[in-house]
Amino acid sequence: MIDRIKAACLRIFKAERCARTLTLSCCSGIYMAFCPFVGKTFLILLLSPLLRLNAPIVLLTCTIIYNPWSMLPVYLCGYWVGQWLLQGRDVMAWDPSWLKSFTSYLGLGNLSVMPLIIGCNVLGLAMACIAYPVIRWGFRRYVQEETAL
Repeated sequence: MIDRIKAACLRIFKAERCARTLTLSCCSGIYMAFCPFVGKTFLILLLSPLLRLNAPIVLLTCTIIYNPWSMLPVYLCGYWVGQWLLQGRDVMAWDPSWLKSFTSYLGLGNLSVMPLIIGCNVLGLAMACIAYPVIRWGFRRYVQEETAL
């Protein structure tokens, strides 16, 4: 099973010859994995042709990071970063009224959506920027080895 997954990933990577496109696609997938918005697959399929990205690589990278086992840690880290960035501000005032009534109905008290949105976006952008040089170096080597063969 693992061999089949590796073979499928290699086919996807071999289809793209440009190290820049591979790198930007992977970094976009990293950002999308941390993105708190619903409909990530639809957003990826919509934005990939517009941004000239390789959609299968963006989807693969996003799925590797954001899966059912990592969903809760990703959102908790994003919420914590958002809380840290917005400390001292009244974030409850930014929430829509339907969300306030929904969280009070569930008994969640001071839970706000703004720290999640801001924190996940900042965290995703930071992770993508940190990963960019490493991924770029790796894909440059990969493309050079593939063209040398």
